[in-house]
Amino acid sequence: MMKPEIIYTGLSPAHLDGAIQCLSESFRQQEPLTRHLQVSAAEFEPFVGALCAHALDSGLCGVAIDLATNTVAGVRVMTNAANDFPLHKVSGLKMQMIFTLLDTVAAAKAKRLSSSHARLAHSHMVGVRPPYQGFGIGKELIRQRSHSARQLGYDYIVGEATGSVSQHILLTDPAFKNLNTVYYDDYRFDGKKPFAGIDGHSKCIFYQLDLKQTTRHATS
Repeated sequence: MMKPEIIYTGLSPAHLDGAIQCLSESFRQQEPLTRHLQVSAAEFEPFVGALCAHALDSGLCGVAIDLATNTVAGVRVMTNAANDFPLHKVSGLKMQMIFTLLDTVAAAKAKRLSSSHARLAHSHMVGVRPPYQGFGIGKELIRQRSHSARQLGYDYIVGEATGSVSQHILLTDPAFKNLNTVYYDDYRFDGKKPFAGIDGHSKCIFYQLDLKQTTRHATS
């Protein structure tokens, strides 16, 4: 595929279906937890549709659009942490396993929100459709939406990094701070360990990035 001509803009209702499909094709198949549990499109898309709809009004989400085809090539989903997507809206056993883990590791978020007047943006996911990978679209979405968050008055980005690659990238950012860690081999859901032995990954971290110090951010 030749390098596409891409424009970057905020997520709007017109992009919603394309954003859901993009994240199902990319994030669902590459993120360690959804891949480990073999989450299907039918299990994933209702959740991500509800998440994107919830996040629309925040002004924090962004999409990358292929000008030639009007295809949503990439998506970054963020919410206002003070008005976050509620866990009880997550349906399906596999998605509940994942988001109960994420809620456990993100317990530090509530403490962080209550301990200061800082505004927190919660980064949920970044995805780029497979044909568009390798053109720097994900990095540019991260850069632009982080800049937008700062312009909107947010002080920090918080999020869950579930994979070893994104965790390694975060460690190189001087603005990074690890607020909590859950190890997959230790985590229990209804008495079982659904993520024990997950291939190539050992833990999930809940992190904070100071927007005064960084212009980049990775997830998953």
